[in-house]
Amino acid sequence: MDNKRIGYFGVDHYDIVIYMARVLYHMGKSILMVDHSDTKALSHCIPIPKGLDPTKNLITSRGIDFTMNKRLDDLSPNYDVTLISYGFQSTSLNDTNLLDKQIIITDLQLHHIEQIDEAMTSNRIQQDIKTTLLIKDVIDCMLTPERIEDMITKKGSIDHCYILYQDTLDLKSAILCQSNHATQVLRISRLLKRFIFDEIMNSYPDTKQKKLKEAYHEARRGS
Repeated sequence: MDNKRIGYFGVDHYDIVIYMARVLYHMGKSILMVDHSDTKALSHCIPIPKGLDPTKNLITSRGIDFTMNKRLDDLSPNYDVTLISYGFQSTSLNDTNLLDKQIIITDLQLHHIEQIDEAMTSNRIQQDIKTTLLIKDVIDCMLTPERIEDMITKKGSIDHCYILYQDTLDLKSAILCQSNHATQVLRISRLLKRFIFDEIMNSYPDTKQKKLKEAYHEARRGS
């Protein structure tokens, strides 16, 4: 069992966690998704049966487990991959030191960048593990992705940086993840698909492209 733990920090990324989970599941990985964010955005994508409390119970949806339990040291070792949504993490959690990798997500809005800066300064975002920076919803303006990357790298090293331009396909699919509980890879932009592929290949460099594409197509079918 791989026991990889990947943390997601910053602006809304619940759709990305869903897509990553579905593709990895169809690659034969056992997956646990965790919502520790202040907005609880990821939890709104999960159909939670009446009477079950996700802060205490595991919720299983199409073969993937979900929880909001704060104690991951007991749960996470049972899975190949644990994907944890932290948001801006208004309160410090003890499990960030268990991460193997983190993905920082921001857009061009200065108040979001300042929140990420503050989280890195206070060490709520770790600075000594593999880190990917994703800059989303990019438009043509004075605040360039290069400038944002420079601002963030002053606080810690970045191993990979990706840029996603503002795209209505990605926005629509993200909304459907919540409104329709669409726990599958919906119609997304080419750049978002490339980001998902690259991140999986970074975690599993021995994966054959054919196997990855097959897993992606199965995730698109919603199986």
